[in-house]
Amino acid sequence: VHPAAVEVGIGHRFRPAGGAVSYALSATLGHNWYGGRNLSDYLRLEGSAERSLGPRRAVQFGIATERQWRRDAAIRSADSVTLSATLAQGLGNGDRLQIGLSGRHSASASAEIAHDALAARLSWERAESIAGIRIGASLGAESRRYGASFLAPGGRRDTRLNAELSLVFERIDYMGFLPSLDLRASRARSNVVLHDGRDFGVSLGFRSAF
Repeated sequence: VHPAAVEVGIGHRFRPAGGAVSYALSATLGHNWYGGRNLSDYLRLEGSAERSLGPRRAVQFGIATERQWRRDAAIRSADSVTLSATLAQGLGNGDRLQIGLSGRHSASASAEIAHDALAARLSWERAESIAGIRIGASLGAESRRYGASFLAPGGRRDTRLNAELSLVFERIDYMGFLPSLDLRASRARSNVVLHDGRDFGVSLGFRSAF
């Protein structure tokens, strides 16, 4: 059984005249399928502020809120809020490293959906493309805490590790958009065996060349 998703979004990045902080706002509308059946619709709103700390270093703070409408069972619908902080560091060869921390609170009528989470992420972007392909990679870890449920009277505890490889094909430019390929792998461990597992995914999309 394989999940699938499609989403469309719009974003705007700006810096007030003479200001030292740049801002970004975005909105994303999406739909998920699982096993060929409709799973959920979602709307995500995001905002961030970034400030330079030097020629190669910057810090960013962000907030995101998401409303998810479950199509399989309304009780599993959820609202979530995420706060994040990211430190970006440019390297001598032009490559870019980012270290990020985030916290999320998800509210739902379902004990299997409502949770609190803490996550850390390390990402790398190569400055120069290879054969017209821009490369990026990331490693992440997340810990989730759920309330008491039938399968976990003392509360459920999940830990997830993930890795991602991103490829952007710069030589294929269509009206300012470049095709991209994302490869993802994750490993989940839980005190509820049902939620142990591995996941592999492939995503195709387009990114702005600007």
